[in-house]
Amino acid sequence: MRCLNSFMVDLETTGTRPDLNHVVEISIVAFDPITQERDIGITINMGRSQGNRVADPQTLGWWSGQPREIKHSVFKNFLNPEFDNLKALQELNDYILKHRDPFGKAVFWSKPLHFDFMFLQGLYKDVGVYCPFPYYITLDMWSYCAGLLNFDRVTYDSLKPERTDAHSSLADCQWQLDWLFEVQNYVRAQPKD
Repeated sequence: MRCLNSFMVDLETTGTRPDLNHVVEISIVAFDPITQERDIGITINMGRSQGNRVADPQTLGWWSGQPREIKHSVFKNFLNPEFDNLKALQELNDYILKHRDPFGKAVFWSKPLHFDFMFLQGLYKDVGVYCPFPYYITLDMWSYCAGLLNFDRVTYDSLKPERTDAHSSLADCQWQLDWLFEVQNYVRAQPKD
């Protein structure tokens, strides 16, 4: 497989505060934004031992209303006191190293950037693992698509692919890539002036 330096990332958390709440699931999919080649991706579930992080009661209430199989899948390692978060993040780093150009930088993509990147960066710091994503090489999917579409939100929304899968971070990564590629293909198909 050739190198894929871009990575779509999606997280599931116990709240909306990157400095306070847990990350419970991380998914990442390596891809090429030019050729639209993509990998199947990887999902890592985290344990509760994440520094001084706590769960937000309202978010836990929201999670309690989700189907049992989804909760079990997302939180499968969360209550295990023996779970090794360091090893989990190293597995994530191994995935990135396997796919990216050894002389290039990994490009972090998400929707929205301000949520996922801040959570992930803080988690790496709390667990004591090197974060493979430099803060200065990050892309927000909406901002990128908005630039391609001259900030035409109506067209952006009209290109949103249908979703039939259950809520999970890996499904979200793949869906976000579907949407990104729909926007790119739409723009490429427009007549040139």
